Amino acid sequence: MKGFKNQNQHLQSDLQINRQPTLLTVRHGFPYLPTVLAFDPVQKILAVGTRTGAIRILGRPGVDCYCQHESGAAVLQLQFLINEGALISASSDDMLHLWNLRQKRPAILHSLKFNRERITFCHLPFQSKWLYVGTERGNTHIVNIESFILSGYVIMWNKAIELSTKTHPGPVVHLSDSPRDEGKVSKKNSSISQCFCFSSFCPFATVDWAT
Repeated sequence: MKGFKNQNQHLQSDLQINRQPTLLTVRHGFPYLPTVLAFDPVQKILAVGTRTGAIRILGRPGVDCYCQHESGAAVLQLQFLINEGALISASSDDMLHLWNLRQKRPAILHSLKFNRERITFCHLPFQSKWLYVGTERGNTHIVNIESFILSGYVIMWNKAIELSTKTHPGPVVHLSDSPRDEGKVSKKNSSISQCFCFSSFCPFATVDWAT
């Protein structure tokens, strides 16, 4: 009987241990399956998006924050509102989110869903309230980041190419503002460069300015 009592006590203690809630207390190392990086040069913080929909924000010693998109969709792009404590994320489910980083735990302030077109690239010029969103169809939509709604202005793909060009240029792979001409935005599709207006046999992957 004494042996049965001891065994019963062990079973009860095991059950009590199993009932204890499990909590994640620490994350170590670089984020798993990273897809995109963004950096705020003023605040000196780095944001890392992942394929699982997570965002890791790293900064000076003691600054290490973790955020998660509820959908779990992969993070395609991140854009800091430089020195404003805010971050824009674009995910593979064609959603845009505006995150507030000024509080202890970052939270989503606004979200915007693209229903008819797939998001491929985003660009936010420095100190601008307009976010340029390129799509798979080659069009560029403009979002007001203060209200986080689409403006009525769209740069259609057939208006951004030469009249002599008949073929569809492909999805938007890059958008950037010219470092020499303030207020002008350069649009790059996968097969045509609008800066020099020449056709390419190989699709573009990325573009940068030479100053």
